[in-house]
Amino acid sequence: MTYWFRTAEGSLTSWREVGDAGVVLREAVFDAERPAAMPPEPLAPAPWGAAVVASSRAELSWLAGRFGLLGMALYEDMYGAPTARTAEGGAEVTEGDFERAWGKARSDRHFTPRPTGPLPNGTRLTGTVSVLPWGPGITGLFVDLGPELPLPAFVDMGHLPREPDRWPQVGAVGSYEVTDVRFHSVAQGPCGLQIRLRPAPPAAPAPAPRPSGPGPR
Repeated sequence: MTYWFRTAEGSLTSWREVGDAGVVLREAVFDAERPAAMPPEPLAPAPWGAAVVASSRAELSWLAGRFGLLGMALYEDMYGAPTARTAEGGAEVTEGDFERAWGKARSDRHFTPRPTGPLPNGTRLTGTVSVLPWGPGITGLFVDLGPELPLPAFVDMGHLPREPDRWPQVGAVGSYEVTDVRFHSVAQGPCGLQIRLRPAPPAAPAPAPRPSGPGPR
């Protein structure tokens, strides 16, 4: 059986989906003392604040098996770490109320800036174009980030030249910046992971060295 509960402690309100033996399957936690990244809903079932957790145990387990500790770290940077393995008590809520809270928490986490973590936006990486699955000028291309970062990486066509003949070809090595980390989720099931990139702008030239020795008098 699956149950849904809401608990409040201080500024935190937790919405939990609980399975057998009280194991938390999904959890959404809001902090009323922090501003939300997304505007509050007019008919919210409870006061909202910033979503600090929007985590699914099934998703985290799948990522751990597929991408190891790095996948888990990226997921927790996006959705927060679960605050409890088991739940006790709380006010029982409907599945619909939980799903509304869950959807709000996921949206809020998507729009929450993440200046730290394993791959914050703006991180510069070196990668090799691995495949243009739809051909130059269509949709985008995939980049291989090397054995030290074995994660799927994609450059959207919006970050590439309009002229298809100016797109980098398979095997081209370039410098890229992280624009986002995306998870494609299926409710309570596997979720994919993709690093979104754009070509990095040229590095700023180093300042000219100052002349040594005494200056003019």
